[in-house]
Amino acid sequence: MHFKENNAMSSGALLLLTSPAFTLLDKINKLLRLTSKHVSKQLYIQMHPAISKTGSVSLEPYCNVATQLYKSASGLLPDREVTILLANCKTGSEIKMRNRHPFDLVMCDVSLPESTVHQILNSTLVEYNPKQVKILSLENEIEKEKEVGKLSTTLEERSEWTVHKSVVLGGTFDRLHNGHKVLLSQAILKCTDKLTIGITVGPMITGKKLWELMEPVSVRIEKVRAFLEEVDPTLEYKIEEITDIYGPSIVDPDLSCVIVSAETIRGGEKINEEREKRGMRPLELHIIDLLPEKKRQLPEEEKISSSTLRMRLLGTRIKPRPIKEGLPRRPHVIGLTGGICSGKSTIAELLATLGASVINCDLMAHKTYQQGMPAYHSIVQAFGDQVLTDGGDIDRKILGSLVFGDKEAMDKLSAIVWPETAKLVKQQIEEFGRNGVSVVVLDAAVLLEAGWDSHCHEIWVAFIPPDEAVKRIQSRDKLNVSQAESRIQSQISNSSRVAAADIIFSTYWEPEYTQQQVEKAWKLLREELKLKPTGSNKSSV
Repeated sequence: MHFKENNAMSSGALLLLTSPAFTLLDKINKLLRLTSKHVSKQLYIQMHPAISKTGSVSLEPYCNVATQLYKSASGLLPDREVTILLANCKTGSEIKMRNRHPFDLVMCDVSLPESTVHQILNSTLVEYNPKQVKILSLENEIEKEKEVGKLSTTLEERSEWTVHKSVVLGGTFDRLHNGHKVLLSQAILKCTDKLTIGITVGPMITGKKLWELMEPVSVRIEKVRAFLEEVDPTLEYKIEEITDIYGPSIVDPDLSCVIVSAETIRGGEKINEEREKRGMRPLELHIIDLLPEKKRQLPEEEKISSSTLRMRLLGTRIKPRPIKEGLPRRPHVIGLTGGICSGKSTIAELLATLGASVINCDLMAHKTYQQGMPAYHSIVQAFGDQVLTDGGDIDRKILGSLVFGDKEAMDKLSAIVWPETAKLVKQQIEEFGRNGVSVVVLDAAVLLEAGWDSHCHEIWVAFIPPDEAVKRIQSRDKLNVSQAESRIQSQISNSSRVAAADIIFSTYWEPEYTQQQVEKAWKLLREELKLKPTGSNKSSV
């Protein structure tokens, strides 16, 4: 056997498992713990029962092993991409598979002759090149490795294990994770011919937590297809968008099994109820247990989920930091925006405590209403003396009652106020720059609509679900539901703001969680800008 000559980790590796399934569960944790010491990014796992001592292949034990591998990998290899290749496990024969990612290390659970390892991989992988890999046996190390948590060594027994020609399942499949991979892998092991997958869109996703951060459906479909074709290229895959829980499951008579999670059993039952109404045979419900989230932090979900992965994007860059030509390098200007009651101002206050200088653009806009300012005369000319107090000042409440709900009037006011506000904002940014301020935050609800983002190096966005915004507006402004919804509908959507964002926040949860997001973003920015420890030059205007 070849051993790695130094402690450098491989970015990609393959773990070849040739032990019988009933012995693999005993050493899964040890194997993955050892594997984690050698691979940093991509790990392929190939179960090859064709050369095991058990002779014939039973799929159910390997289904259990694959599930446990993904479950344990979530805790022991949380930052690695794990993919279990199943084609040879299913057939017990040598099926050519194509790995998308290169690897330069092969690890084996038992000691095998080098020629045997090369023979297996030459016959099962399309692009395998023995000259480009090192081979490492983990057999002796397994005995020395301490146990990491106890696994049940009893393989799950079902009253009947059946395979089907045509199987169906559905889901969001956002940011493909190990929970998804278990679902898809068990579907593959239950299927002999065609696997149909529905990817939810439209009304099926808008109730999901932070759905605005979901990957586009085209990306989700491509990731699912790439995973399936890599894991088992022998099946026919049909992947389509679905807008309800049924999709193709109630129109395809050839289907005979639906894969559901412990959370979606009722959905499977409703599918069968609808099939019965249509005179179609019921589908076998194959139920998959949810994988627990080993690295959970409150308020994340207890299971591995796409929602949790989206929550972990909060306070991080969702796209590379933009480089904008024409803006001075210092101060670094952040445009902070968000919808009504999104918690935007709370985030601005937190950033101020961390060292940022904040410009409240609402206050800047109010300055443009003052007597003697250019906008003052234009507003009076556009809306008449009715907006003036006895002292000649503009009464913002009266002005607001004239423009709210009247798009033409609002557009007229915005055309007057926004350019004048931008001038004041620019002057304040320049003053901060002269005073040595490093980071300026523009707290502006209409940042994008007014085009003030052109003054910013990057955009940070706060948002909450519309139903939560309605509750907050009702509580704060003492409005009814209809009035609150009208306020929200008068603004641009969360999706539009998120599309423009570089960093996202949500104040939907407890204040401590909001603070964690802000501190994470601030720490990242300071490292990127190479800022010195926060001084005392912060201020707010």
